[in-house]
Amino acid sequence: MGEASERQVNEMNRIINLFCGASDQAIRMAKSSMFFWKNVRPNVVNLSVKLNIPITDNLTSYLGFSILHGRKPCHQYDGILEKIKKKLSS
Repeated sequence: MGEASERQVNEMNRIINLFCGASDQAIRMAKSSMFFWKNVRPNVVNLSVKLNIPITDNLTSYLGFSILHGRKPCHQYDGILEKIKKKLSS
């Protein structure tokens, strides 16, 4: 998001609502989560309240993919590659 401000949070809310109205889809904010590094200012973290998205300090994976993986070896994706190869060969 870059520099976070209340104006930017309001704009994000506006865009989310515009998307939901145009696509007839709904975003479940309670199923979403926001992660902040420890060096983020508290006033920036407090802006998340306006989005009604819960804050998490444990961002491990999303849809089975490691999000914060650092310098792990690429074999962590071997299972996914195997599934793709299996699909392509059948």
